[in-house]
Amino acid sequence: MRSAGVPVPTVLIVYCLLLMNSLLLCLPKSSSGNNSLVCRFEGVAAASTAPKSGRQRERAAKQQLQHRQDQQIVYSCGSVTEDPVQLTVQGETTTTQTSNNPQGHSVKTALSYFSRTITKSDSLCILVRITAAVTGAPLDSLSRYASLSDYNLVPVARSYDGYDWERVGGPYAQHLVVSSCSSSSCTLDIPILDGGAAAGLASEGLFYLMSFAHSLDTRQKNARFLIQATFGPTTFNLDSFTGSYEDWVRNQMDLSPTLHRAYFRRRVDGNALDGDRDGSLTSSVLDIRGPCEKYSRWRRYAFGNEDWDEYITARRRSDGTWLLSINRSGNAGDDVPRTVVDTWKDTDGNDIGEGTWDFGGCWWGDESLGGSFYIADVDRGCVKIQGGNPPVNLPFASDKVKTISLSTLSGPTSTVMNFWSFEYGEVYYTTAAENSSKCSGLSWGDMLDLIGTYNGVQYRFAGYTKLKTNTVENPDASGSGDLLYNSYDIEGYCTSPTMNFMNINSCVYTTSTNACNSGWEKANPGDGVVVCGSHGEVANPQMGKHTFQPAATSKYKAEDRSANQKKSVFYMIATEIDGEGNDQFRQRMAWALSQILVVTPNQINDDEMSEIYLHYYDIFVRNAFGNYFQILKEVAYSPMMGEMLGYINSRSTSYVYRESGTRAYPDENFAREIMQLFSIGVHVLNMDGTLKLLDASQPIQTYDNSDIQNFARAWTAFTGPTPRGNIEGKYKYINRIDPMTIHGPWRDEFPKMDLDDNYIGDKVPLCVDFPKHQFLKKGAKYRLLGSSVTPLLHHQPSYWVEEEYTILGFPISTNSQLYPLLCNGLNGSCNFQPEVRLTANLDCYSDECFIDEMRIVKVQNNPPVYYEYQRPACVEMAFYDDAKTVSDIWYSESMCANPNLPIARNACCDSSQSTATSFCEFTSERTTFSTSSSRCARGACAWSSIQNSAPYCMYWSEDAYYWAGEENCVLQVKVSNDGMVAIVHNPYLVSGRQTESRVSKENLNYFKVVWRNGFPSVSSNSCGNGLCQSFGDDCLCDINIKELPVFSSIPSNADILSMLHVGGVDVSSFPPGTYTNHGTVGDVTVFHKGSSGAYSIDTVFRTSYRGETSFFKNVESVVTIGNELFSFRNPPQFLNPALHEPRDAMYETDEVLKHIFYHDNVAPFLAIRLIQRFGISNPSPRYIESVASAFKSGSYISGGKSFGDGIYGNLGATAAAIVLDREAQSVVLDADPTSGGLREPILKILAFMRAMEFSRTESSPELRLTNLQSTIGQAPHAIPNVFSFFLPSYAAPGHIKSASISSPEAQVLTGPKIIQFINGLISMIDLGLNNCYGGFGDDAMNCDTIGWGWTIYNRGELNYINTRQLAGIDLVDDLATLLNGGRLSNGSRQALVDAYNAARNVGGNFEGLKYAVKLFITLPEFHTTNIVNTKVIKRPDYETPAPSNKPYKAVIFLMLDGGADSHNMLMPNSNSCSGPNPSMYSHYSSVRSNLALDKSSMLNIDASGSNQICSRFGMHPNLSALKDLYDAGDLLWVSNVGVLQTANTNKDNWWEQSTDTVLFAHNLQSDEVQNLDIFENQAGRGVGGRLADVLNKLGYNAATISVRGVSEALVSSESPLTIVESDGIEKFNPNPFSTLSNSFVSRVRDINKATNIGSGLFAETWASLLADGIDENELLFEALDSTNLEQDFNEKNYLSEQFATVAKMIKTKDTRGSDRDIFYVEQTGYDTHGDLHIFFNELTETLNEGMEEFKKEMDNQGRWDDVTIVMVSEFARTLPENSRAGSDHAWGGNYFIAGGDVDGGKILGKYPDTLDISGELVFKPGIVIPTTPWESVWNGIAQWMGVTNASDLNEVLPNRNSFSNLFSRSTIYSGTDPPNPPTSSPTFDGPCEDDSNFSFPLDNGAVKKCPWLTLNENRASARLEKYCVRPYVGNACRLSCGFCTSSCNDDPTFSFRLKNGRKKKCRWLTMNEKKAPIRIGVYCEQSIISNACARSCDSCPLSRRTYTVLSGEK
Repeated sequence: MRSAGVPVPTVLIVYCLLLMNSLLLCLPKSSSGNNSLVCRFEGVAAASTAPKSGRQRERAAKQQLQHRQDQQIVYSCGSVTEDPVQLTVQGETTTTQTSNNPQGHSVKTALSYFSRTITKSDSLCILVRITAAVTGAPLDSLSRYASLSDYNLVPVARSYDGYDWERVGGPYAQHLVVSSCSSSSCTLDIPILDGGAAAGLASEGLFYLMSFAHSLDTRQKNARFLIQATFGPTTFNLDSFTGSYEDWVRNQMDLSPTLHRAYFRRRVDGNALDGDRDGSLTSSVLDIRGPCEKYSRWRRYAFGNEDWDEYITARRRSDGTWLLSINRSGNAGDDVPRTVVDTWKDTDGNDIGEGTWDFGGCWWGDESLGGSFYIADVDRGCVKIQGGNPPVNLPFASDKVKTISLSTLSGPTSTVMNFWSFEYGEVYYTTAAENSSKCSGLSWGDMLDLIGTYNGVQYRFAGYTKLKTNTVENPDASGSGDLLYNSYDIEGYCTSPTMNFMNINSCVYTTSTNACNSGWEKANPGDGVVVCGSHGEVANPQMGKHTFQPAATSKYKAEDRSANQKKSVFYMIATEIDGEGNDQFRQRMAWALSQILVVTPNQINDDEMSEIYLHYYDIFVRNAFGNYFQILKEVAYSPMMGEMLGYINSRSTSYVYRESGTRAYPDENFAREIMQLFSIGVHVLNMDGTLKLLDASQPIQTYDNSDIQNFARAWTAFTGPTPRGNIEGKYKYINRIDPMTIHGPWRDEFPKMDLDDNYIGDKVPLCVDFPKHQFLKKGAKYRLLGSSVTPLLHHQPSYWVEEEYTILGFPISTNSQLYPLLCNGLNGSCNFQPEVRLTANLDCYSDECFIDEMRIVKVQNNPPVYYEYQRPACVEMAFYDDAKTVSDIWYSESMCANPNLPIARNACCDSSQSTATSFCEFTSERTTFSTSSSRCARGACAWSSIQNSAPYCMYWSEDAYYWAGEENCVLQVKVSNDGMVAIVHNPYLVSGRQTESRVSKENLNYFKVVWRNGFPSVSSNSCGNGLCQSFGDDCLCDINIKELPVFSSIPSNADILSMLHVGGVDVSSFPPGTYTNHGTVGDVTVFHKGSSGAYSIDTVFRTSYRGETSFFKNVESVVTIGNELFSFRNPPQFLNPALHEPRDAMYETDEVLKHIFYHDNVAPFLAIRLIQRFGISNPSPRYIESVASAFKSGSYISGGKSFGDGIYGNLGATAAAIVLDREAQSVVLDADPTSGGLREPILKILAFMRAMEFSRTESSPELRLTNLQSTIGQAPHAIPNVFSFFLPSYAAPGHIKSASISSPEAQVLTGPKIIQFINGLISMIDLGLNNCYGGFGDDAMNCDTIGWGWTIYNRGELNYINTRQLAGIDLVDDLATLLNGGRLSNGSRQALVDAYNAARNVGGNFEGLKYAVKLFITLPEFHTTNIVNTKVIKRPDYETPAPSNKPYKAVIFLMLDGGADSHNMLMPNSNSCSGPNPSMYSHYSSVRSNLALDKSSMLNIDASGSNQICSRFGMHPNLSALKDLYDAGDLLWVSNVGVLQTANTNKDNWWEQSTDTVLFAHNLQSDEVQNLDIFENQAGRGVGGRLADVLNKLGYNAATISVRGVSEALVSSESPLTIVESDGIEKFNPNPFSTLSNSFVSRVRDINKATNIGSGLFAETWASLLADGIDENELLFEALDSTNLEQDFNEKNYLSEQFATVAKMIKTKDTRGSDRDIFYVEQTGYDTHGDLHIFFNELTETLNEGMEEFKKEMDNQGRWDDVTIVMVSEFARTLPENSRAGSDHAWGGNYFIAGGDVDGGKILGKYPDTLDISGELVFKPGIVIPTTPWESVWNGIAQWMGVTNASDLNEVLPNRNSFSNLFSRSTIYSGTDPPNPPTSSPTFDGPCEDDSNFSFPLDNGAVKKCPWLTLNENRASARLEKYCVRPYVGNACRLSCGFCTSSCNDDPTFSFRLKNGRKKKCRWLTMNEKKAPIRIGVYCEQSIISNACARSCDSCPLSRRTYTVLSGEK
């Protein structure tokens, strides 16, 4: 609806504008010449007073539904060619409450809404909420030319391409409802969200409709698509692109995966010979190409890189020649002759003489004859040898050098890359194998110096790496037993990995003479062996140009380059530089997945390794379009993940206690991260990714800490795989390639609850329900073992096969029905398959009928061949009736066992009834109790000893339990005060035996159950009022087991899945007639046992579950106590405590993974994460739901093509949905200001290199991009931590954060990284790939000679730049297509053309092209996927701040990242304390156990004046510098600090009192301690940022500076965050020789102009960050570069480096004009889940050194009194140790505050008086509840910084009023508060003028008049602060001091925009004496400025003042 004659703009901004909480008034707009109306809501007050917190306000609002709606008015978005149009509104009515919407989301239960009907858009129309970003910015007359910098925009909804209106990402997605749609319009119910509810949205704002248009041609669309779906388009890609996008996706999915590991191995060569004569570690894992093999390698030059770091000796011979030798020990007599040379001189002709020199202490030379050759001389330094690398020439025999004659030799050829230089080493190679006798007897040491002679010429042997093919598809059938002890007598390993779930289907049986089992077990001659492969384990070619060197030796010297190889593989595949990697879509999907399921080298030893990282990465490559469950499982079993997250070798609490008597808990790390980061996240989601809410307001946590502790028990028992050969490795006993295995005894065997208050193991059949002889029934599996009898699935001591009378396996008869299935005979011989699964029931034969369960089956005698039986998954009930006693020999212990299960061995008593004999059909046979009894002539007895006779039944082992008598064994339950239970066994005990510790009454193996009607408790009901007996703090209860049928008629599928928890056995595995089919209803079939039709506990239902046919038993088993007063459902468990079977632990692991995998959160969680990695940071709920639905259904259809396999979790369907969804495909959405996102840094570089046609130089086969993680913030295989490169929810400060949307990639967009990114690409454009002027290459030569016209060596060039002939607009259009898919504004295009022309005029087309490309890579359109709408004005010029003479202060936020175990930083050091534990050190030591520090090692400190429980405390022994500060009174400790929501949090209410945070999660708690705004009242700003904002408001010049990237703590709304890297600042555009270098910065500023409202927010973020980065660079580069420190800081200590940077910044405070600084520094590595003492010692040494050095430097500067250092960490750690000698995530901890003004030498807060779980502040498993909030600490610090007013402190600390124990300045600091500037100007009566006759003395004795106070603009602030607080000065100098009547004051909170866009305060008007009259004349004409800046504008009502008065002129 538009009035005639209204102009039509390009971008329409239509006002639907609804001011919050008001009535709608429509008034004529007087200034316009049309009939439009201005509409706003006014005059309606809120229904009730809003509570104090934002979340509370939202909850209150939702309880007062005030739903308002227009009366049938349809709003039109209008045409994109119209000027802004105000829409008419006819009226409004209130609607009734709506409970849900057509999309199925119940989100409207209690918010205030208004309804609007809006037409759909055929282009793009968005509904946004606009608020003012600066004071005075008008909201009701918004122009399309309004500056984006003046406004904040929050997305609400949108319609595009004719689609219905939809919600968009952001706060409104949770609540907005599209209630209905017609063919042309939709009705939107729009919630009115206040500031707190919408994460910091302003309380006032208008809603606008904005229309956009954007289109691309076909080539640009294709480029846009390829940017999203690949690593970037190339000209070839675009030229050859045909068909639909669906066709392209299908073709990509059909391509074979390019495996990174295989890519690496095919290019590996490298010398495998180490310099040690005792043999290299390389030989343990890698084979070499031996000297007698074909293609053996030989070198003519004498010295190679294997000699690096050895000694070279020179001795003059009698004939005047020189003998050069290698000495590997440095000891005289160990010289090994290498060659004889005629002269021994340097290149200057000087004789060098005899001696010994270090061959590794200088530059590396060339591996070529005559190549550069250096030695390191002590006196002369690096000496270059005349003649270069000499030839091998040994004219005499030596017993230290062996020689052989060679029959063939060809060459030389440059086939092997010299790892130290750019060049290939020259090698010769044999073309035929030599007679093996020539090499007979050669040892490894011989080969190090072996010489071969060919045609009279000598050559040195080069033992290069030889890799074998052993893939899953093609396992090495030879078995590679020859690697065990090769012909050189060096111990090695077999090739074959152990059979596992990843390779089982392709393992092969072999009888090769070389065959060996996995690891080091070589088969006996003639034995059969099962050999298996590994993904990507290919051979390296015998010849060819090789690229990579295996980092496989302990002496390998090139670790930096070795560490880069894995990255190079990624770059080379991504760029397709070798023609491999055309599966680009798969590779992009893998890259996305790798950023979710992270492995970081920072937590893996051996970063120089390549293959282990590439193999892990290949999990994502192989499964990119497979199923996510497979990824989860492979990741969970990966030794890389096990090592990184610390659960490898994690043991159960019961095992550790049994073995050592120590209480240790399983490591919790992986249990947390697999849920938080890999699958479900922390909050429950709807399918569309929005939060599910409790009471329509409170997010629901997916898990709590008890769930973490529970699941940690499921991640015990994993251990490293068997070591083997043919893989890169430094250590012979470590294998990080193959899946981890499970060591049964380490596993926690007790029940585990799932996240739904059910149990892991629910819906799994009961083992007791299996039919007799299950090993012969349908579903039974058998795994091939070959001739080995070592089981893979059963726990069996390794020594059992050594017993003389052992029956190694059940000998199966050829007449057995099982035999032909296992033999799989063909022509009279067996054809053994790796796994056999029975598909039908078999009958037992002969002895088979007498055994209960099979273990190992012997199928063949010669050679012997065995299979291992794998019983189907089943569970046991934890509590059961009629138990019998079983006993062992090893520990003399007894426990209960279910007599109906084959759990124990047979034991038959003799006449004495005390000694028993065991009879078995095979060794280690287990039987049921009845079978055991039936074998005994005298029956069972409670024996005291076991005797053995042939055959051995395995009587002497730690898991040998035997049935022990007829007496019943009684089970009880032990109940703790928190309702957790432990199983207690009461076996019949004979003399000398005791109850097994895991099930004794004293056991602490508690687990969760769900009680019905409460539970017995010592504290609350006296153990059920005597129903149970008290046992310490627990209740010990007798139990009954009740089993009742659940259904009495056939139920529905839904009822079965919700009410039946016991799985049923497939009825077809029973004999016919056992079960009868009694009908089917829907998808449910019922089977009754026998012929009866009655429903009973034996009834079984068949239905569908998780996409498969499943069976359920109609029973519920309940454990009851005392006449059913208390009860809980009987929990299942997979593991029996008497068996320890790895098989059952594997089944339990699968169920845990399935439980997580099938969680409702997984689909939306992954959808969000993956969509973000494909370029859309804030996908709409509809888009998320589309992708999540594809994941859930396993299917996606687009363009008539179907993707996926229809199975839940299919990633092919998911990936197709991501790139083919309309939101990804719609071109016009690029114009949506909040759509798209910032591009990942590494993707931009790779896309640039692809588009610019990068190619390597001939001598550089490896594409090396170095140090990208540190320079640009992202690199493959360099992810900094488990949270990846950036957090998915990260929001850049400014427009993004104000819009409440995410911009993950912005987290690494710091000023230095932006500069380094651009510099790196500029260097590549100008010079090719090297490291000159910030280049990304690793080497260059003579960078400074560019100005001489010399050519710079590089590793590659951009062929596009070198060859492309395009010019002008054609060039720019082509660049736009290739580099950003055509997303380029006309203004940017013209600017690029102008830049091209300018450079072309100087240097021709080549220079013009380069210059245009260099400018292009600075564009926001290149770095984002947004459209940019620029203004004609530039961004504000940077103004160098004026020096400040105010007293300087700085706070340093010292973040110990990872959760510091501060319980080992401050500890009680006395046994004479008060409270319940006077022997407090002993108590601490007992609780911490092995984690406790020895009392004598602690640094003793006096705490007698601190009102703590002890007068003496200890500090960690490495913190000596901190102790010195404490003793000097410069450091204090604050005990038991943590994140708190409210006061009085205790053991009973901590969960309820923490609903607004997520405890124990690294990232979320890190946000909390940095933001200190738990209710999000001041969302978007950190505690340091808010402190800076308030200080600036109070007249200080406050800055926030991070030396560790973007810090949430420092984010502010007023102060730009300065980021300075600790390794210094790189100058922007540093190459002075490039064309138009001097004008480049100005062009960059010009092309990144200010933007109009409606321009992309991500583009604006980039442009503003770039501008700030350039400004910071200009300000700080010279300042820091020229600033020297007196104190030396350890450059190898990264914390010292940061402190050094802080010290430099403090020293440049005057240059920066700062008087208040808030710094952020960070020390990482505190996530000590394992080996705490080892890592903590290193960390504390680093911390201590950094603090000590910084203190000394501050003393040197005289600034120690001006600095406060506050230690912070996201949380402390658990007090008890875990099973890996580490500690887990906890809560309250101890932290220090240090500084010269600190009143130190004391401990604040309250140190807990009890550290175990009996304490009031400690809950399981040893988590301390904090008593001091972080607000208390920062309250005193803020006051010290100058914030004293209560309202200002409330702004800094929004939740401070929730606590009463706040520290004041005087609590933390010594002395008195200095005078502070008034928070508001005091007023005096009288005229607003100075007393012209008044004068006053200065502190130095001089006398001044009032105008002197403001005469110097640089010193005015300090003078006013110092003298105007003196009443006689303030009264007389009213004008100068600003103490006039209130009407003559400047508003200190007011700011306004200059014409260049820069924001200023009033004082700016008169700050500069010369510019003041002009500024006043220009800006004070505006009434809003004149009124707010009354004093500065001279608009006081009582007097007139001119600037000449202010300046003192007459």
